[in-house]
Amino acid sequence: MGTVYCVPIGPADEMDIRAPGRPGRRRGKMVMPTSRRVVLYQPPYGEPDSGLRPIAPLALLYLADALDRHGFESTIIDAQVEPDALSQLAVQTRGALAVGITSMTGFQIRGALAAAQTVRNVNPDLPIIWGGWHPSLAPDQTAVDPLVDAVSYTHLTLPTIYSV
Repeated sequence: MGTVYCVPIGPADEMDIRAPGRPGRRRGKMVMPTSRRVVLYQPPYGEPDSGLRPIAPLALLYLADALDRHGFESTIIDAQVEPDALSQLAVQTRGALAVGITSMTGFQIRGALAAAQTVRNVNPDLPIIWGGWHPSLAPDQTAVDPLVDAVSYTHLTLPTIYSV
């Protein structure tokens, strides 16, 4: 079992942590980060001209509040309303502790994968944690993607982290 660094962000003290590892993934010494900044990203729900109205990123607001209460700085990038969200993501993730990406099953996965690739291009060692409906419903499917470092699969409660 690999080493997983986890900071509880809710009232519970216990978390189910599994680290199955994956062939080809780099393993090395863990360096304790000095940053306390976490970037949270919500991909768009549909094409810009689809006529869909933006929906507040409530799950990310909930998570940001919990992070803030535990001494972390959080930044939310909402691709539904941010005209150049991927560029903002590239800038905001420099020097960050981790990035969290939420995704529902369907169209949003395309934007989430583009966001994860943007993060990898800027900082290949930055942990990318996926959460939301799709990772909650299909954590094993989500975890096999090389753009995923961990999956939070307990929706809107204390996350269970599945490190890969």
